[in-house]
Amino acid sequence: MVEGRRYASVDVPYRRDETVELVAEGSVDGLVDASPEVDREVDLVENLPDAARAGTRLGEVVVEVDGKKVGETSLIAKKGYEEASLGQRVWYTVGGIFE
Repeated sequence: MVEGRRYASVDVPYRRDETVELVAEGSVDGLVDASPEVDREVDLVENLPDAARAGTRLGEVVVEVDGKKVGETSLIAKKGYEEASLGQRVWYTVGGIFE
């Protein structure tokens, strides 16, 4: 895993078609053989905060090589987002009824 690289994205609460990229907070290094099987397990927070700054931890990723855990790092918001206004929340809720 490479620090600063995007590994996931999340939908911004109460906003349609708006997402925030999640990037690795740090790098995960490990020794590998000639033909490693690398797996990444991404775990996102269940309930996103109403607002977040760039750098807010919103998940983590665990790296396994050939079935053995070699490390993990937090996934952080690449950019922040503001809390949705009452009008945005109502629009989001009403729009969901008609979809």
